[in-house]
Amino acid sequence: MSSSEVSTSSEVLIAAQKLAKSIEEFQSIVTQCENFTTKVLKGSSSGSVSLSDKQFNKLVQKGREAKSAASKAEKACASCLDKISKMEAESPKKRKGKLGNHPNVGAKRFKGDSAFSIPKGRQVAAKISKDKDTPEEWILCSVVGYDDHKQIYEVEDEDPGDESDPEPYRRHYWLACHCLIPLPQEGEKVKEIPKGTTVLSMFPATTSFYRAVVELPPRGVRFLFLLTIVCLTLSKKKFPDYTIKFEDDDDETGATPPRKVKPRFVCLRENVAKS
Repeated sequence: MSSSEVSTSSEVLIAAQKLAKSIEEFQSIVTQCENFTTKVLKGSSSGSVSLSDKQFNKLVQKGREAKSAASKAEKACASCLDKISKMEAESPKKRKGKLGNHPNVGAKRFKGDSAFSIPKGRQVAAKISKDKDTPEEWILCSVVGYDDHKQIYEVEDEDPGDESDPEPYRRHYWLACHCLIPLPQEGEKVKEIPKGTTVLSMFPATTSFYRAVVELPPRGVRFLFLLTIVCLTLSKKKFPDYTIKFEDDDDETGATPPRKVKPRFVCLRENVAKS
């Protein structure tokens, strides 16, 4: 291990220790809040709860402490993830440039093989723009066929168009494999894309893919999600999303809002299917 890698490993350990301490502090405050609310509820003789000024002020104070501790833990988590991403980037495996091994990569298709390399029904990100002078246009499609002679795929646009039409028509495209990025199936495990990576991501509530940057991968979201579970115990979500910032997505203030996208709809541009 190089001196640089040793230094990065030490930074990860220090960041992990700070994170563990932040979690411990947060859990302690949550326990105090639970004990306090339990005591108040037990002291109530009726179904309704009436707080004295002292109790109310204490509850507000604990709420602020919990918020502060959660924010501190979130920052510690982000710092730890940054260190881990840095260590991964400096590892020999990463330096060899094996991003092509991302699970989103389609199987290679060899000459003379008449079987689908991308199976029928598989969803893909499809580049439908053909003019090199126009911006790339990527949309969500499903594979419906393959022309073995021309070696091109037939894909169907997943956008239903006018849903009020009793027989809606979906566009079909015939595309070469280098215009397709196979997407993981629902629930399929995929290798996490690190923070700061430029990706193609489907914009929420659409079937269009745009260039974006990973703001926070699911691993980081998963930690914050656990904090939310501890604090509120409301959500039952199993697969955390990516936090993404899209290019040219500035709001009226000029800021780029972070958006949530399911992992299967976040892919690397270079992971097109191979011919």
